[in-house]
Amino acid sequence: MSLKSINNLFETFIGAYANNTIKAYKADFNHYLRWCQKNHQEPESICAAIFVKYLNEMSQELTSATIQRRIASLSQIFKLSSTPNITREPEVLLALKKINRRLGRSQKQATPLTLGVMRKLQAVCDDSIMGLRNRLLLQVGYESMRRRAEICAFRFEDVKTLPNGKHALLLRKSKTDQYGEGKLIPISDELVEMINQ
Repeated sequence: MSLKSINNLFETFIGAYANNTIKAYKADFNHYLRWCQKNHQEPESICAAIFVKYLNEMSQELTSATIQRRIASLSQIFKLSSTPNITREPEVLLALKKINRRLGRSQKQATPLTLGVMRKLQAVCDDSIMGLRNRLLLQVGYESMRRRAEICAFRFEDVKTLPNGKHALLLRKSKTDQYGEGKLIPISDELVEMINQ
């Protein structure tokens, strides 16, 4: 697996994976590559015992979630480059279980946008175009529980009137809907009124 071939592989990912996923794959592979170079190892022919050393070194400074993500990235890269997938070796899987037991598997969760917090944030938005936009985006985020990128992709034509007279927001694409099948999310009359202003 030369650097040229790995860069060619990442080029083939474009369109099949989200840009952020490709960036994460590149970053995770580069971390692994640097470790291999520092330890005089060939990245494509490393044995399980040496790979376990890589895991153990990571576990000294990284969380279990970050290690899991890096291993998942490497596993996908190995699979798609037709390289033997060292991450699936029994010795490696056991080492991961030990690390997870030692470090725990809990992840830091993002603080949710509660109604109280949203109202306080909206209260500091003025009546300028930017202020009205920010107030609207806060309401969209609160009601739809969407990620930042999904909120930024909001369009006014995404508001749909349902047969019962209620309204819904069409979520065109999300992290959990990579193929853009779309999903209707019910929204309040308050949000509809803000959109129509």
